[in-house]
Amino acid sequence: MRHEVENNPDVNEIIRTLVHEYEILKEDSRFIVFVKTRASAKALAKKLPECLKATHLTGRTKAKDKAGLHIEQQLEVMERFREGEHLCIVATSVACEGLDIPQCNLMIRYKFRADEISSYQMRGRIRNKGGKEVILASSEDFERETQNIVQQYYMKNAIEQVIDLDLTANIAIAEQGIYASEIQERLLQQRQADSKTIGTFTVHCRLCGIPVTDGDFIRHINRTHYIVYDKTIFHK
Repeated sequence: MRHEVENNPDVNEIIRTLVHEYEILKEDSRFIVFVKTRASAKALAKKLPECLKATHLTGRTKAKDKAGLHIEQQLEVMERFREGEHLCIVATSVACEGLDIPQCNLMIRYKFRADEISSYQMRGRIRNKGGKEVILASSEDFERETQNIVQQYYMKNAIEQVIDLDLTANIAIAEQGIYASEIQERLLQQRQADSKTIGTFTVHCRLCGIPVTDGDFIRHINRTHYIVYDKTIFHK
């Protein structure tokens, strides 16, 4: 893993970006770099320039796992980051799952895939005005992140619309939902009472012998009619 860090052009780009921002912000720098694995976090933290006073922040997958940091160590790292003893944290996903990470002014995601929720949580670490986010990833990952941003936009709009609704409207919407659910339940019960599955068998064409449909797609309605609801029957 350390060999990959030492000879990786992406890592050199991360260092270049961090140093550039540090030269502007100096001791006000607060940087977070998200990576996929604990080994990457440790190796990259050691590789970064001393001026960044970097450290790693990783979690434990199991109670007996000794490779990651336990909760007390995680909290200690965050406090030192908040106080400026560390200007850069190289973290795995633990930093966006339930821990109160202090605000930062630059976040870099290095080949770190995330869904729209995790992406939103990580982006929420950039709390300083003028904060930046840098993503180093493949074109596929970048496209995925673009989709995450679009989904986050719709989520935000939906939440704002719900918040803007008054109590009466919320109650009315809830009542409509309950009423619709009750109707669907009654219709389901009625269909179950009126219809009966014929059985488990296969219907074949009388002329060519090709299977046409299964008994699971046949219903006996009102004891007089047989109904086939297999949409693929006309393509066979």
